[in-house]
Amino acid sequence: ATSTATPAATAAATPKSDEAGAVPPAAPDKAVAATASKPAARPVAATVLKRFDYPLRVAVHIAFASLWVACPNWQRRADGFGSWVGVSVLSVEQERLSASFIKMFHRFLGNSSAGVFAMIVAQILNVNELIVAAGLVAGWIWIVLSFYEPTFDYAMKNAAYSSAIFLFGGLVVFNQDSVNLGYISLRITMGTIP
Repeated sequence: ATSTATPAATAAATPKSDEAGAVPPAAPDKAVAATASKPAARPVAATVLKRFDYPLRVAVHIAFASLWVACPNWQRRADGFGSWVGVSVLSVEQERLSASFIKMFHRFLGNSSAGVFAMIVAQILNVNELIVAAGLVAGWIWIVLSFYEPTFDYAMKNAAYSSAIFLFGGLVVFNQDSVNLGYISLRITMGTIP
């Protein structure tokens, strides 16, 4: 069985190629082309929620943090350091909620390690050896920042500068473990966990 089609009819039936030999794509169906050209509409509620999620979270967190200063019962529990909660919220808050939790965890690690260091220095030294304490803080900062790891950037910087805040903030009493433990644990919790 041989084909009876003429060469002109065969050429008309096959798609024409360009100079490089590529065959152009077939014309799309009109119904498919009409739906493909329209972008999918986002629901209005999702757009509004995405736009106002971060400002709303910050406003709620700051309002809650303000209670540590505004309410007398909460002030007593915070020993007068309720403002630390607001500072912590502003330091930790990120656009994505997961990033806020990661930063809060890093702040906790940094403050905890600086608190342990401050407790050790306060137990070893007395108030007449503040120059030695300043030298130890400088050494601590150098050690912490010498082992800098970009994934723990905030934790390491927090550990470095919080050590000086713990020791020279005026509330650490050298050679009195119970006073220092109360202050440092309050500083870690109120300054870390908003």
